[in-house]
Amino acid sequence: MLKAFCKIGFLAATVAASPLPDPVSQTETGSSVSNPDEKMLFVFELVRHGARGPFDDRKLDLFTVGEGQLTPEGMRQRFLLGSYNRHRYVEQFNLIPPEFNEMDFFIQSTNVNRTLQSGYSELMGLYPPGSGTPLTVPQVQAVKNVARPPFSVRDAEALNHKLGTDPLPGRPVQVPIYSYNNNDVHDMVSNQGCPFITSVEKQRVNDPEVWKPYQWMIEQDRVPIEAMFGFSDDFVDSLNYNDFETFTDEATDLEFEGSEHPHETYFSDD
Repeated sequence: MLKAFCKIGFLAATVAASPLPDPVSQTETGSSVSNPDEKMLFVFELVRHGARGPFDDRKLDLFTVGEGQLTPEGMRQRFLLGSYNRHRYVEQFNLIPPEFNEMDFFIQSTNVNRTLQSGYSELMGLYPPGSGTPLTVPQVQAVKNVARPPFSVRDAEALNHKLGTDPLPGRPVQVPIYSYNNNDVHDMVSNQGCPFITSVEKQRVNDPEVWKPYQWMIEQDRVPIEAMFGFSDDFVDSLNYNDFETFTDEATDLEFEGSEHPHETYFSDD
């Protein structure tokens, strides 16, 4: 029996490992399989991007990146996830090879900067810098002569000497990330790729009945959000949850950013 393990987080970037040539006799948790005929077929991971800046331009001066862009902390989050996956799937369970092989590994992302950057950040943890393919001695010589750029590069000799056989500083592993380039499909995981869902959303987004089940969320966060943004009760009362959520999103962005903004005193750990 063939088993497929699916690790599901949030949709944005997709990572998949192809069928393994050497089946393992352990499950993802490390316990022995009950049926000796069972084997792992592939690992399929769905994961969202790392921490980002807010979508609205409110308080963007508190961030080091632009609107909706991946933050340095978001890069670190995904790097740590890649390191975790390397320990678990490469070192602990030997499910994917320690060195990148395009026949064993495939990653795909939506065509959005923060998801592409998230993918590369995770890959640096999964396949750490320093383990990339070095240049051969003939290649090192060629790039100084016949393969050199057809223009003058300042300090080219010093740069080549410093790099040695490393193609790039740190010798990173070059793993391609494939993206959706069909302009008719905005995000594959968003409603903008489906005309029917888009039309339904336009009808429902301003319907008060749609948001009634979520009113308790507004009441739960009303006080800290009012204090953080200086809102009045009347203004918050005028918002449905779809509108209110943009402000809680920004509060979360600031918290993830480690901001010293006083909003942090408004929220409990609950």
